[in-house]
Amino acid sequence: MINNKFQCIRDVDLLPTSPISFSARASAESLILEVIMIRILNVVIDGQMQAINVEEETLISASSLFNKMDEDMNKGWTLSKEFVENPDITQRCQIVGDKLLSAIEDENDPMKTMMAGYILSRVPNIMTLYIDNTGEIFETQIELAPS
Repeated sequence: MINNKFQCIRDVDLLPTSPISFSARASAESLILEVIMIRILNVVIDGQMQAINVEEETLISASSLFNKMDEDMNKGWTLSKEFVENPDITQRCQIVGDKLLSAIEDENDPMKTMMAGYILSRVPNIMTLYIDNTGEIFETQIELAPS
């Protein structure tokens, strides 16, 4: 039963096809309830899955960075020795997935969060990113949530 002073968050379908988790904390001195919305990007590398949590606030605050990344990619990008003049969204996720792989290998958590955030912001219905770590960027695959 829910206390009438607090509303249960029922609109989990704000991002209907994305994995979402909520974290709540109540202060001992006051009855303040803090709800943090977290988006999750599942990443598979060599058959090993890891979940990368990105706070919704991070997605909002990093939007200018994500736009700058898009501007840079609009100029073209070299993917596996092939220059792509204007990468589509899948290719952009492959590019960023490669950067995400480097961040994971280097244990660079801030970069890992930002790269996962970019992908979540551009493909809101992504469920899993399968990152190829053999150097074939075109082999990185995206799994979308069922619609």
